[in-house]
Amino acid sequence: MTALNDIKIVDAMEGRLWAVLPAAIGLSYVSNHSAGAVLPSGWMLFWAMIMAGHDINCRRIPNGLTAMAAILGILITTANGGFSGLIQAFFSGGVVLIMMAMLFFMGIIGGGDAKAVAALATFIPVSDCFSFLICISLAGGIQALFQLIINRRFYDLVLLRASAKNWRAVGAGITLPYGLAILGGSLLWSMYTYF
Repeated sequence: MTALNDIKIVDAMEGRLWAVLPAAIGLSYVSNHSAGAVLPSGWMLFWAMIMAGHDINCRRIPNGLTAMAAILGILITTANGGFSGLIQAFFSGGVVLIMMAMLFFMGIIGGGDAKAVAALATFIPVSDCFSFLICISLAGGIQALFQLIINRRFYDLVLLRASAKNWRAVGAGITLPYGLAILGGSLLWSMYTYF
């Protein structure tokens, strides 16, 4: 019996290539078309998967990846909606970027995560920006609770009173790859919107 490290595929998939795996799994969902129109939510999930895989692997979401997602979001929204789609993509991305920038400056979320959410917002209608952010927040809360349970700090959280100082003390030293929460929130928003 060979050890897992002796298998050549595992060696070939080291490092940043693992970030491509979740995106490749979701490629079949993205490739679906509805009456000839490109599904913006499918492409949004595709880019969210790539970002999540990269964030899990490297604990950062590169600016180039975020820029590509934003450009593709603007192009797809424009292709589906014409000039009004272009305006909608810029407005959705801008509104979400302003909201996420406030969270970044308050120290709640990382800069790469804020830019990634804004880039993914270019795929959605302006009217759905708030529900999109709520879905990402719910996914992030669930991820944070799981992380506290895994790190055996959930019991400390239950014992402390619900104040911001105590919550920050319990979570001190724990970092989350928030790209995973962004993917979960994007998937939740897509299911909420289209099903």
